[in-house]
Amino acid sequence: MSTTTLATHDAPAPPRPDAPSRSWWLLLSGFLLVAVSEVVAPHQAMSAADDPQARAAFVVAHEGPLLVSYVMSFLAAPVIGALFVRLGCLPDGRGRVVGRIAAGLGLLGTAGLAGLRTAELIARDLYLVDPGTAPVMERIGESGAAGGVTFLALIPGLMLGLLLLACAGARAGWVGWWVVLPALAAVVCDFLPFAWKTVAFGVLASITCGVLIAGAARRARS
Repeated sequence: MSTTTLATHDAPAPPRPDAPSRSWWLLLSGFLLVAVSEVVAPHQAMSAADDPQARAAFVVAHEGPLLVSYVMSFLAAPVIGALFVRLGCLPDGRGRVVGRIAAGLGLLGTAGLAGLRTAELIARDLYLVDPGTAPVMERIGESGAAGGVTFLALIPGLMLGLLLLACAGARAGWVGWWVVLPALAAVVCDFLPFAWKTVAFGVLASITCGVLIAGAARRARS
């Protein structure tokens, strides 16, 4: 009579379902695309930024780089949304509620980002056909319902969503509460009056989410 010994310790452990995979790192490209799109876009002098006709002339003169910038930022929106959902829905205990709220706000913000870039693409096309439409587009953007809804979705969604995402990661024990600092710096930079504020926001947001992914992966392996 023979006996068989089962060496269960030799079998590889199955991956945990809540462990971030390497593909998650690709999602950081969303915020980086936003930063690069701002580098590609030419910047108008602040003295002429409030003149609709001067703004229309600026768009017509730089329509190529602006098209590339708007499209890059538009394509970044779904990638950022996927990143918010992945990270926000990952906590299963502490940080679960905050993470889900962050995911919802992130989706709202990315919808606003896509809407803003769509509006800018439409304005670009109109300026190329008839620069005289600039005052009408300015009034729609500043006081119209479409502009108001877009910015109400974009600003609280991405800014507050990023902060809550960092808080969710800290509550879940992935990293310490210091992770809130780069998220807060990203939000503050986006409101400062300097030309490269969107670049700073994109880079700092990428750092924040990269730290969260690394912390969640390390936590899942432990």
